[in-house]
Amino acid sequence: MPNSLCATAADSATAADSATAADSATAAGSALECAACLDILLIQKYLTGEQVEAGKSKLQRVVLTVMGLIRSLDKQLNEDTPLYEVNGVE
Repeated sequence: MPNSLCATAADSATAADSATAADSATAAGSALECAACLDILLIQKYLTGEQVEAGKSKLQRVVLTVMGLIRSLDKQLNEDTPLYEVNGVE
């Protein structure tokens, strides 16, 4: 699952011209799914509380980065369209 998250985040971050808010939202959702998996691994006693907290700390940084990308894309998509005038006609 982390490979999927990394791939989605990398695609969203590096392909600026084709990245969309939907791609970034998918990456954020994948990170939240990873956090849920960490909870399950804790309950099943495959991980300690310390390991889960370390993993969630890393995921938090990923989500914050992706959310920043979403905000950036949102600003780009919602910019006012410049007015163009040709021979006095808009």
